[in-house]
Amino acid sequence: MCRTACMLVLCILGMPTCAEAPQQQPTPLTPQVSKQLAEPNIDTTTPLYEQPPFDLLYLNPANNNAVLKLLPVPLPDRKVPQPLPRSGYLEIELFDRPGERYRVPWQAVVQLKLFEQLLLEQAMKLIQEKRFDEAYDYLDYVATHYPNVSGFSEVEQLFLIEEARATLAQGQSERAFADLCRLSELNPNHPELSNLIGQAVDTLVAQRWQKGEYAAARGVVETLSKLLPQHPAIQKFRQQWQTEAAELEKQVQQALAEGNARHADRLVRKLRQVWPQQPRLDQLIAEVRKAYPRFQVGITQPGARPDPTSLIDWGSRRCGRLIREALVEYTGPGPEGGEYQSAFLMWQLDAEKQTLTLRLRPERPRFADGRSYTAYDLAQQLANRADRHHEGYFPPWAEVVAGIRISSPEEVIVHLRFVPLKPESLLQCVPEPALILASAAKDRFPGVGPFVLAAEESSSSRWVFRRNTHTGTASDGGRPVPNGPAEIEEIAFPRCRDALRALREGEIDIVDRVNPWELPLLAQARDVTVQPYRVPLVHMLVPNLSKPLPGNRDFRRAMLYAIDRERILQSLLGGKPQSGCQVVSGPFPAGTSFGDPMGYAYDPQIKPRDYQPSLALALSEIAFRQAQEVANNRGLPPLKTREVVLAHPPHEIAREACRQIQEQWRLIGWTVKLVEVSPEQPPPPEYDFLYVEAAIWEPEIDVIRLIANLIPERQFLSPQVELALAILGSSADWPTLGQRLRDLHHWVYDDLSVLPLWQLVDFYAYRSGIKGLGEPRVSLYQNVETWQFAPN
Repeated sequence: MCRTACMLVLCILGMPTCAEAPQQQPTPLTPQVSKQLAEPNIDTTTPLYEQPPFDLLYLNPANNNAVLKLLPVPLPDRKVPQPLPRSGYLEIELFDRPGERYRVPWQAVVQLKLFEQLLLEQAMKLIQEKRFDEAYDYLDYVATHYPNVSGFSEVEQLFLIEEARATLAQGQSERAFADLCRLSELNPNHPELSNLIGQAVDTLVAQRWQKGEYAAARGVVETLSKLLPQHPAIQKFRQQWQTEAAELEKQVQQALAEGNARHADRLVRKLRQVWPQQPRLDQLIAEVRKAYPRFQVGITQPGARPDPTSLIDWGSRRCGRLIREALVEYTGPGPEGGEYQSAFLMWQLDAEKQTLTLRLRPERPRFADGRSYTAYDLAQQLANRADRHHEGYFPPWAEVVAGIRISSPEEVIVHLRFVPLKPESLLQCVPEPALILASAAKDRFPGVGPFVLAAEESSSSRWVFRRNTHTGTASDGGRPVPNGPAEIEEIAFPRCRDALRALREGEIDIVDRVNPWELPLLAQARDVTVQPYRVPLVHMLVPNLSKPLPGNRDFRRAMLYAIDRERILQSLLGGKPQSGCQVVSGPFPAGTSFGDPMGYAYDPQIKPRDYQPSLALALSEIAFRQAQEVANNRGLPPLKTREVVLAHPPHEIAREACRQIQEQWRLIGWTVKLVEVSPEQPPPPEYDFLYVEAAIWEPEIDVIRLIANLIPERQFLSPQVELALAILGSSADWPTLGQRLRDLHHWVYDDLSVLPLWQLVDFYAYRSGIKGLGEPRVSLYQNVETWQFAPN
């Protein structure tokens, strides 16, 4: 018994006495056994590279010509001996019968095909059948997992040459050129390479040249010159472009001699794109720019209804500054509220008598039809802004105005009920003639600004703005500035990346808005300068409070808890933190640095709500049931599905942010329908949330505009928010106003009247050598009258 107990202990401890039995020796493979295994089970419906690896062993007639499917044979370096040994044995393990191991005499083996060879054979078969996309998947898999397999280079070259030949026949010259470039790297002496790549280059260059993509066409030839420096197409095209450039140079000089500097500008820009190595090009450009300074601006957000005072429409705010300059223009934050300037008037506040004197500047801009903006126009417009029955009604202005009178042809006196802290901030409107105001023909009134839109030269993707000749000399706050731009041309690009490419290649001069994740594309760009705008935009979701779901505070809270705002913001920034970009807890900018006066309305003690998807899931379920009851009580259609409609402006930043919000809301069980809405149009009636990029630059005024324009259902706001809004205008001093704005921040945070997301600092980029663009600005054209090209 003692001996038995000791044996048991040794077995438990894993001593050699109780070690596992030695692995079973391979069974000799006999003809009888091979006959049973003659039909291997091979899946032909699933691509080989998606199946577990296996090898195939082909036996001789003495073994019934059996084909065995094996687990990968452990050969040194996965190389099959060549020639096959005629003595000894090969040990194998069947794929479909793991654990069954056999010993096969080498003399019975006809062929051993490894898995990687099977992949290459299938790729070859697909190439012959011209199924190139499928063949590519096989080759990509082999290159990744079996880079040293014999014969891979030959099959890859066959793939490249056959696909190039086929795509050339189909007119897909770009794909053919890419294949042939790769082939030239593998085998620059391939007998068919020179002829085929010549065909591809001819077709590709012709296509791009016809589209006006001159830099791209030259890039094709430059690529060819690096791969095959002696190819005859290189010299052919270079000679062709030099000839065309010489002819363009003659045309430029002729246009200058005839005094047609505008035509000369278009010709010299084309010359620079056709052949930038042209001798005397820099001197010629300088001559043309001096005669006709024209700037080309790449944009991704056209402005359908130009309005320099727009709160949420980037495009309208930008181009509005060109043709509909504001009566008073915000230029940036100051120590106490915003700083303002005006090309139309000067103002003086008499605090004791509570009067605001507005005197028109003698050199003020004129309307495009030559008419001057008069004191009568000004008085009528200010009166309309105080009339609650007029479409131009502006509540903060109506609250402060007691009376308006014209004291002279150039002066208007405004009597005030109380003295506002920043009266000029209430005058941000576009000057309009009184006759137009009275006739309601608002869409037909002439613009007043430094430029006019040349409609006959514009299209759906290009807008030409020519200097307003009625304005006289360009001005900056009333100070004459000679030699400003003669013309601005805005060119719409589908993506910011395309605009940046055009900027780097010299096709345009400026890009008005650079996506933050694409800033690295300009890091190494020569002669390109990137600048931040002076004031950030506040991004938020505005709920449709008239609908049961977004009108429910618990639902709004749930949807905010379900957004990982920090993660989305870092994604928008390309994973690199940027100064001034941060998640916010309210509708006001937080400032871009410590002590920034821009953040006086923001309460830093109120921290943004954390990302809590589990809490969001519970709250949204409660809110859904509550909303069903509300819909029933209001007689609205019952809520059947958990779907929300998220509307957003048609821009890449908003698209990307909303796409990520859509994915995060899906995680808590909500289907999200994304709808693109142009900012100048009202959102669709069915929307639940509206993504907004708000220019909250003067918080006291702009937060009222925001709520008045985007939340018309004021009855659904909390009483605290309504009261906080009502008392803003009567603040006696800046500390009081700041405290009331921070109180409003608290009540909006509590009520979730809007869902704050983050503030984002935007950037613009321009080719170095443009004077006037290096100064801080809130919008691109803020000082457009002073732009100049510096001498080369």
